[in-house]
Amino acid sequence: MNKQKTHGVVYTPRRIVEFILNQAGFTGAERGKIADPACGDGAFLVPVAERIIRAATADGKRGIRQRLEGAVFGFDIDADALRVCAEKLTAAAEHHGVSGVRWNLRQTDCVIRHNIQPRFGEFQFVVGNPPYVRIQNLGAERRTVARESWRLCASGSTDLYIAFFELGFSLLRPGGTLAYITPNTWLKTQAGRALREFICAQKALKSMTDFGSHQVFEGATTYALVTVLEKDANRRAFSLRRGDANGKTRALGEVALNQLDADNWILAPAGDLRRLRDMRKGRVPLSAVARIHVGLTTLADSCYIFRAPEFDGEVALLRHPLSGKLTPVERAILRPIVKASVLKSADEDQRRFIIFPYERENGKHRLIGEEALAARFPLARKYFLSVRPILDARDRGRPVAGAWHAFGRTQGLDTSFGEKILTSPMNLRPNFIVWERPDYAFYSGYCVKHGGDLRALAARLNSDEMDFYIGLAGRCYRRDWRSFAKAFLKDFP
Repeated sequence: MNKQKTHGVVYTPRRIVEFILNQAGFTGAERGKIADPACGDGAFLVPVAERIIRAATADGKRGIRQRLEGAVFGFDIDADALRVCAEKLTAAAEHHGVSGVRWNLRQTDCVIRHNIQPRFGEFQFVVGNPPYVRIQNLGAERRTVARESWRLCASGSTDLYIAFFELGFSLLRPGGTLAYITPNTWLKTQAGRALREFICAQKALKSMTDFGSHQVFEGATTYALVTVLEKDANRRAFSLRRGDANGKTRALGEVALNQLDADNWILAPAGDLRRLRDMRKGRVPLSAVARIHVGLTTLADSCYIFRAPEFDGEVALLRHPLSGKLTPVERAILRPIVKASVLKSADEDQRRFIIFPYERENGKHRLIGEEALAARFPLARKYFLSVRPILDARDRGRPVAGAWHAFGRTQGLDTSFGEKILTSPMNLRPNFIVWERPDYAFYSGYCVKHGGDLRALAARLNSDEMDFYIGLAGRCYRRDWRSFAKAFLKDFP
C-alpha cells in the first residue's frame, strides 16, 4: 500500500505554500513558534525558515540560528520524509549563510492524541497540508485510536485531515492562526458536518480560498480549499476568495457565518446568496413533492447487464464476461434496463438488459432462492455458477444480502421500475429526462418520482434556476462537470 493511501502524502507546490503563509499573516518577523503537524519533506517548513532568515537579515539581527531552532517545528510519522526535510532545511539555511541549526523535527504519529498533547497551546501559527486518508485505510487499531483521540472523526466515514483541524487548533495559543490546504469536500458532506459545526462554534473563521474545479496539485486530483482560522477571534464573518490552477486568487467579499447552512456550506458572493434566498421564499424543497432514488446496484455489472442480446424464442444469448462466448439464459429472467449516466433522450434505445433474479410479491421484490432458480431458470443458474468467483469477490469478499447470486445491494429493487425522471450523477448542465416506459429498470444515476405531471416537473428541473442552484449547492469537478447527487437535488426549491 503506497504512502499516498496510508499516510495521505500529497506535497504542496511552492506557489501555494507562499500564498497560504501570506493568508496566515506569517512574515517571519513574528516572535511566536510555527508548526507543521504533518511536515513531510518540508514543503511548508523550508519557506517558513527562509522567511525567518530574510526578516532577521533585513533587521540586521543576530542569533538567526537560535531563532530558527526556537521557532520552527515539524512532526511527521514518516522517518524518511523527516530526514529529507532536515536536509532541505539545512541546505536552505546554509544558502543564506546560516549553519549548525538543530532542527525541531520529531517523528511521531499525531493520530495518537497523547503524542502531541504536551504541545497544546504552544504555537502562534500552525500551517500545512494535513494527510488525506480515509479512516477505513488506517487499519483497525490506528482507526480506533483516531476515533478516541479526536471528536471530529469519532464516528462515520470520515477523513484524517478533519481530525487534523482539531489537532492543529489545539496546538494554537490564544490569538494564534491555523492555515491549512485540504480537499473542499468537508463543506458539503455528512462526514464534514462535525468540522463545520466546530468552526461555527469557535467563531474562528478568518478566510477561505476555494480553488473549485481547478487542480493545484501535480499528479493528484484534489479539489482544494485553503482555510484560515484565528483562535479566540470571535469572528462573525470571513473573507472569501476564488483561486485558479496557477494559484492566482481574487476576492469575492465578506460572508457572514450565519449565512452558512449547517447541511451544506455554499461559498458564494453575497449577491448569489441573496438570489438563492429569494429562490427559496414561498417554495418547498424538491424532496417535499417528489422522491429521489438511486438505481439498481449489482457490484458486478458485467455479470448482470448486457448490450443487445440475441433472442431465440424463449432463450436469450448473452456474451459471457469471462469467455466472451455466447451463453444462453432464459429470456423470462431478463428485464430491460437503461443506464442513466449516458442517457441523452427519452426515445433512446440502449438495448440493455439485466438478469433479474427477483420476483414481485405483495408489492415488493424478493430474491428467487437457489433451489427455485434451478427449477425455473436452469440456464440462468448454470450461468451464475460460471461467474460465481466474480460474484463471491464483490465487496471485498463480504457475503451479499440474500444469497451469492443476489445483487450486491438491495437499493432500487422496488423503486427502479415505473415512470420516472432520470438524470446522471454528473452533468455539465441540468439534464432531466422523462422516462415513460415503466417496465424498464435503471442504474448508474438517479430517478425522480412524482405523482403529478412529470413533464412539468422535468421542465422545472431543467431550468436556468436549477443550473444556478446546482452551481452553488453542488460540487464542481474538472472541466465544469457538476454533481447532481441526491444530497443536493433534494433541497432544490
